[in-house]
Amino acid sequence: MNLEDCQVENEQTLRGSVLQVSARIEMILLRIVIISNVKDLDSAIITFNKKTLRDKLDYAINEFKTKRNDLYLEYEQAFNDLKKLIPFRNRFAHSMIYWDDNSDSSFKIIEISAYIDKSNKKHRVEFLPIIYTVSSFKQELDSLTNILEILVKLNFKVEAIIQQEAPHLYQSIT
Repeated sequence: MNLEDCQVENEQTLRGSVLQVSARIEMILLRIVIISNVKDLDSAIITFNKKTLRDKLDYAINEFKTKRNDLYLEYEQAFNDLKKLIPFRNRFAHSMIYWDDNSDSSFKIIEISAYIDKSNKKHRVEFLPIIYTVSSFKQELDSLTNILEILVKLNFKVEAIIQQEAPHLYQSIT
């Protein structure tokens, strides 16, 4: 296999790994919204589905804090850790990967940062290269996967609540 083929295969593996973990996390967040809104489920799900991952997380946390605070407090650290890892997820979901010319294990992602310069109140855009190796990527993916494993434990509790409080919904989400 030539270098370019290796790079393409690695990119598919990298992105696929991140998005697979991300999809499972989003499903758990949706279930949190469900148990927090059994009485007004339709509007809660419509609201949830129109949001970015970061907004879904914030929405689920807010609903959880308000309506299931005991469970929120038990898993608060996992939610805080997840907030820190969302930029990593977004880089691999939305950015181009630029491979080093002679390597299939070193690459960069260009992150676009837009902000207002406070000194002159003008909009600024910066293109920030973020350098990765396959091993540094795996470390961040492992962190995301560890959070997922914690949230899977929460998911079991959430499913039990749904089964008890909304048995008609339980069959459709399991």
